[in-house]
Amino acid sequence: MAVNRHWRDFTKNLAACIGALAEDEFLIIARKRANQYVQFAGQGAYGIRAEAAGNGYIEPPELLLDERQYARMQRLGWSRPTALPDDPCALGSPNFYADVVATEAGLRELARRTTRTFRTVYGVEHPGMLHYEAFHCEGTSIRFPTLLIKRRVPDPSPRGIGQEHCDFELDLDGDVDLGFK
Repeated sequence: MAVNRHWRDFTKNLAACIGALAEDEFLIIARKRANQYVQFAGQGAYGIRAEAAGNGYIEPPELLLDERQYARMQRLGWSRPTALPDDPCALGSPNFYADVVATEAGLRELARRTTRTFRTVYGVEHPGMLHYEAFHCEGTSIRFPTLLIKRRVPDPSPRGIGQEHCDFELDLDGDVDLGFK
């Protein structure tokens, strides 16, 4: 069963990569040609925030999750989405989410949960159907070659995912406003 071996290796390597995330660093694993993903945010002493795409973000529409898949996500240990994509919320997420303590056991379990999510909920048959991007919230790209999946080069602009977690604000044309006149 070569496919199972590939998933086993992916899961082991993913746990190490998640554990390497520093505060304000992000890792996004996504299905190629679809918007089904699991993303990880390093939160320093507070551990890791993981989010798996909910229907508010999944594309194309034929991949939207049904109630059975929502129930499966909960059985895997994900909390259900608590907001819509455009609603600001201090707690929870418009995605499925989990806050994990960054212990060796916690990271292994999160990597297993991620693999099960891709395989049993999103229907990804092989890790080669995935790609990743990783970056610091200020836009610096991060490489994780040990994941053994294709790297997607992120947009160099810090406007994407993660910017809302940085301590700076962007003005209307995308520049960092340092407050000097």
